[in-house]
Amino acid sequence: MQTGVVAQLIKGGQRTYVKTNGGFMRNLNMLAVIGMALAFALPVYAKTPFSAKDFAAYTGKGKASVEGEAFVKTENGEVRNCSGESVFLAPYTPFDLAVIKAFFFNIDVALKKAGPAAPYWRESTCDEEGKFTFEDIPEGTWIAITIVRWGNSGRVIGGQSEGGQLGKKIDLRSGKNRIIMDMKNLRNPMFGFDLK
Repeated sequence: MQTGVVAQLIKGGQRTYVKTNGGFMRNLNMLAVIGMALAFALPVYAKTPFSAKDFAAYTGKGKASVEGEAFVKTENGEVRNCSGESVFLAPYTPFDLAVIKAFFFNIDVALKKAGPAAPYWRESTCDEEGKFTFEDIPEGTWIAITIVRWGNSGRVIGGQSEGGQLGKKIDLRSGKNRIIMDMKNLRNPMFGFDLK
């Protein structure tokens, strides 16, 4: 009998068991169904093809600038902002929308998963007052994304932090554009995102 691998299949009735050197796995059919569901559900963004044509309008310098701020109010009325956090502008394309919707819980993961779209993303940093700026952005529709968190930054092992991601669809026109990202200024606040 082999060790560490499936040793034998025993079929009986409606259940299939896999005997290994450590015992039995029941309901292999159910595990297969769950596995297939995860395979189809997790890489949703991969089903939306990247098209360079969609990103053509987002290249180079443009005539738009952004002045913005991002903050949330806590349950006890304190205002917390995005101080020190990155703010991204991502092109409003089917590919980026799919990536951001799939990985809204983590901006860094979304940026990595953006793959060929990542070079089109723009980055700024929130100042101590939670304000940020972008210059020379092409006109068009973008998605602004940042995070507001407080407490332990969560960047150390076992760290705890409060807060969450904020994302908002914005239409940039030539000249200065002002945006406010907070929970009450989102039309459809779901996990702090308003992408419609």
